[in-house]
Amino acid sequence: MIKVLFVLFLIYFTSNTFAKQLPDFLTHIHPHQNIEALIQSKTKSNLTYKQIMEQFGEAYLKIQNGVMLQDKDMIEDGLNKIQNHPTTKNNPWDIVNTNDIQAFKESLLYYDALLHSGATDITNSLKNDDWIEINKNIFKLSNHCVNCHIIWQDNLNTK
Repeated sequence: MIKVLFVLFLIYFTSNTFAKQLPDFLTHIHPHQNIEALIQSKTKSNLTYKQIMEQFGEAYLKIQNGVMLQDKDMIEDGLNKIQNHPTTKNNPWDIVNTNDIQAFKESLLYYDALLHSGATDITNSLKNDDWIEINKNIFKLSNHCVNCHIIWQDNLNTK
């Protein structure tokens, strides 16, 4: 838990986004005011959390390949998979240790918002045909994913 808080603290004070405003998980400002509303807004699936993360990885690779080929349709397909991802068959927070559930719920709200706003930023860049901006926004999306993984990688429930 201390590592999670420390990493969140580091992200907060080193990110340009955070320098401009408090992060959503600290101010509780999110399109969904709580985790239950977020979960209910998604289509229920028979997938585990790991399988959904694997789908995100495949979507991200499709986006990256689309950049390399300058294929907007390929990028949009990857973005569509991210924007319309389902929820897990079980509670997403079942993957973390019991004492980390509340912090995971807060970060899930935060990173879900970053995931979707990042995908929207890429979509907007595609409309402008600005490949440098497209790549920059893809890199930002990747950083959001990696930051979340760094925070939680050592706090998973391994039962």
